[in-house]
Amino acid sequence: NVTLSEVTVTDPLLDGLEGLSALTCTPELPATLAPTDEIECLATLSVDQAAIDDGDPIPNTATASGQPPQGVPVTGSAAEEVTVIQGPAAQIVKSLVSPEEPVGAGERLVYDLVVSNTGNTTLNDLVVTDSRGAAATVDCDGPGDPVTATIESLAVDASVTCQAVYVVTQDD
Repeated sequence: NVTLSEVTVTDPLLDGLEGLSALTCTPELPATLAPTDEIECLATLSVDQAAIDDGDPIPNTATASGQPPQGVPVTGSAAEEVTVIQGPAAQIVKSLVSPEEPVGAGERLVYDLVVSNTGNTTLNDLVVTDSRGAAATVDCDGPGDPVTATIESLAVDASVTCQAVYVVTQDD
């Protein structure tokens, strides 16, 4: 019910957190606020991929302080916690590379398997398999490398092309 002078707003995240903008307030700080007046401050935080991969909430507390006409300064604090929502997702597209159809027994069918990270988190230890199971080999390391069907890590919006090979049998 009194006018406060020298009103300031502090936010501990502003001290060295990478990706956080400067605090801008209306009216500018330090401010004088009559009873029922307000000050609005804004800072934006760019959340990096590591924070999304961790999935930990991002806590924040801001404190406002002001000097009344008489007595000691008054303060008030407010806290907010932003929940990081992880949305892991992958997509695989399979296409025949060779040979052209029709095929005969003993021919090798070579497929490209394009594995894409379509979510918002880094994917680790993806296992790529083919519907033919043990009858097909899947290589995600590239030509000349040992045959493996594991993608160690796949960043958001990245893709890896694997190859699957199956030899056609007479039963096919």
